[in-house]
Amino acid sequence: MKLAEERRSAAAAAVAAQREAHEAAVCKVDALEIERKKLRDETRRAKQELGNRRGEEGALRGAAEAAERQAAGYDAELARLQSELSSLRKELASDMTSALTPGEQQELTGLHATEEGLKRELRAAAQARDRAAREVSRAAAHLEAVTRKQEAELAEALATDDVAKERAELDSLAARLADVVRSAEEAAGAAAAAERRAEELGRRAEEARRQRDELRSAAAKREAEATDTARSLESLEARRSALLSRSSEAERRLRELGALPADAFDRAYTGMGHKELVRSLEEVGSALERFAGVNKRALEQYADFAGQRGELVNRLKEQQASESKIRELISALDARKDEALERTFKGVAKNFREVFADLVPGGQGELVMIRAAGRNAMGAGAEGEEEEEGGGGGDKYSGVKVKVRFAGAGEAVSMRALSGGQKTLVALALIFAIQRCDPAPFYLFDEIDAALDPQYRTTVAAMLRRQAHDPRNPAQFIVTTFHPQIVNEADALFGVAHTNRISRVYAIKRADALQFLQAAEEQANQAAGGGGGGAVAAAATTGGAGTSAAAATGAGTKGTTGSGKGSGARGRRGAAAGAGAAKAAARKRPARRQAESEDDDEEEEGSEGLEGEGVAMDED
Repeated sequence: MKLAEERRSAAAAAVAAQREAHEAAVCKVDALEIERKKLRDETRRAKQELGNRRGEEGALRGAAEAAERQAAGYDAELARLQSELSSLRKELASDMTSALTPGEQQELTGLHATEEGLKRELRAAAQARDRAAREVSRAAAHLEAVTRKQEAELAEALATDDVAKERAELDSLAARLADVVRSAEEAAGAAAAAERRAEELGRRAEEARRQRDELRSAAAKREAEATDTARSLESLEARRSALLSRSSEAERRLRELGALPADAFDRAYTGMGHKELVRSLEEVGSALERFAGVNKRALEQYADFAGQRGELVNRLKEQQASESKIRELISALDARKDEALERTFKGVAKNFREVFADLVPGGQGELVMIRAAGRNAMGAGAEGEEEEEGGGGGDKYSGVKVKVRFAGAGEAVSMRALSGGQKTLVALALIFAIQRCDPAPFYLFDEIDAALDPQYRTTVAAMLRRQAHDPRNPAQFIVTTFHPQIVNEADALFGVAHTNRISRVYAIKRADALQFLQAAEEQANQAAGGGGGGAVAAAATTGGAGTSAAAATGAGTKGTTGSGKGSGARGRRGAAAGAGAAKAAARKRPARRQAESEDDDEEEEGSEGLEGEGVAMDED
């Protein structure tokens, strides 16, 4: 019983002890909760303080950047002033420095010293500004790092129950925050000092600018005075020269008069009274008045005119030298022009012989250069011979003469002795010869075969195709024709129908074009024999690598044939150009077709089969 009682007492004591321990723990927990609330409040206030410090930091950064920009502006202004002062110093270091008074020279030296001092102060201010900027940057970076670290540490402190550690860390953070605030204040002070220094430098720069303007005005004044002094010296020198000249002339005249006897004056005026001497003096003065009209500046004017004459002589020599050089240049240019003319003529003449031989089998053609003096002409066959001297410069040659001989003819004849068809053939040969020397992109021919014989029409058509397909100088030929020879060589064919004064252009086939031309020839023969009939027109186009033609027939209807062969857009352009040329040819002869179109409406309706949309043939 006693043991049980003791155990019960011990258990009761243990329970009481546990209860006391529990109550103590509860009290401690309450105290910790209160302390934790205080820490949270202090943390919130610290965060608010950090936000305020960040705002102040942004303001300080803005002020520092503004001060830095202002200092940069002052740097640029001071650099410009230094450049101007340097140029002014160079001007003052020239001959104008010797014209300054000792006081002005001393003032100039003082300005130089002031300028050097300003430069040193500017460099010191720039260094201070740079240091302040670096301090601000370091303070901002440090503040940012501390802020982030504080936030992390505060978050970690809030998550732990170690109140003492949190208190210590909070105190440490507060100390660091104070350091950051102090660093920011120091950076703000440095920025303000740099701004004040920049303002001071600005005032000094303005003062230096004012002194520079004063020095420039003084230098301009000294320069004007020096100019006036130089003009005065020149005037005095001219006057001195004139006086010396007059003195020399007087001495020369005295030497010419010779020396007078020593008693000359004694004999003349000995024994004369005062009144007689005065009267004699007045007579001599009256005699001198007769010479009052003499030009006293004649000697000076003579010297001036002599100087002007010398200048004019020098200018004349310069002009003569320039004239000689210009004449030499003209002679050289004339020689080059004659050389180029002869070289081009020889090339054209050579091509003319070859082309004429192709157009007229068995014939010969020659181009002859006519000299201005009417001497022997330079023939195309004398390429290696020496040329005779003719007129000089641009008058050396006066023209070109053509001599040709057709197959079966006798001697060569000039253009005046040829028929219309022969003249046409010679003109085409000359065009083709020039085209080989200086090619053009396209040629437009209007019925060039109208006056030609059939054999020459064939050779001309073959020449058109060869020229169009020449690999060195390809060209496009647009031709209007009424004959089948060119149509046979064409690549793109176009017909033109003229109905009720309205023209229509369209692509046609070669067989249709030849049929139209044959029908037109038959109608022309009938019209020539029976007084009526139709008309025919045709056009031919040669593209960069081909030839074209077209035809149409019928009373009152004009047909045009165009052809063009090329690659890509060029062939299409050639075909379109052929159509345009054919259309122009159709509009060219309204008078010749008007009566026929009014007399036979039925044939107009029959020719409507030729009308339709024009198509440009493009053969690749």
